[in-house]
Amino acid sequence: MVDVKVDTGDIEKKPESFFTQFDAVCLTSCSRDVIVKVDQICHKNSIKFFTGDVFGYHGYTFANLGEHEFVEVPGHGQPTGLQVDYVFRGVEHVVRVVVSGQALELEVEDRMTADQWRGEFDASFIEDLTHKTGNFKQFNIFCNMLESALTQSSESVTLDLLTYTDLESLRSRKLGGRPGALAPRSAQLNSKRYLILIYSVEFDRIHYPLPLPYQGKPDPVVLQGIIRTLKEELGRLRGLDRGQNPRDTRETEIWHLREQTGPRTTELA
Repeated sequence: MVDVKVDTGDIEKKPESFFTQFDAVCLTSCSRDVIVKVDQICHKNSIKFFTGDVFGYHGYTFANLGEHEFVEVPGHGQPTGLQVDYVFRGVEHVVRVVVSGQALELEVEDRMTADQWRGEFDASFIEDLTHKTGNFKQFNIFCNMLESALTQSSESVTLDLLTYTDLESLRSRKLGGRPGALAPRSAQLNSKRYLILIYSVEFDRIHYPLPLPYQGKPDPVVLQGIIRTLKEELGRLRGLDRGQNPRDTRETEIWHLREQTGPRTTELA
């Protein structure tokens, strides 16, 4: 049970002993002098202190907890990644997202052509972007919305992938104008894509565009290296499935290599 008492006396005239009977003190709608005075009393007596206020669209909060215990979640702050298949306008794509600290890495790959687009965004960019739309979101909230859109776990957030022309047409429609002829653009701008995070609220839809420069197609040399590594790993796992010692597997591979290179050595000799 919590014992609640109401005291209508003037807080500015309360002695120090009044505050020391509490484990925590919360203040609001008080003057700066009162806030500083009570904070000093609470700090000296190891009492938790909270204060805050709201002034129209603005507000503040302050807490002085002195010495306190907290829980740190293992792995918190480590990079987290997500890869999903997503269909944009009838075309299958692979979307990869990595969040590391205050940075967001985003990559989109066309399943058919293997074309890739990639962008990196820090927290200040994301928050400035959302502020310009008139619907501000903190960086971590934006990342959660992006994850929900990719996993399709919420109907209020969806994704779209647009070209520069598509984006300009969208902007024109939102401004109530008719799409007109666009000025000539560079090849770099034409090749860029924009991943649009769409947040649907009552009577409105907010579009957050993330620019993704064109990266080209995957490097064949890199792909060959990946395939080679996967084949080696597959061979090693097959050897383990048959109960074969990993050392025996490596010795077998060395023997096959010697067999392949032996005749060529003889011919050169």
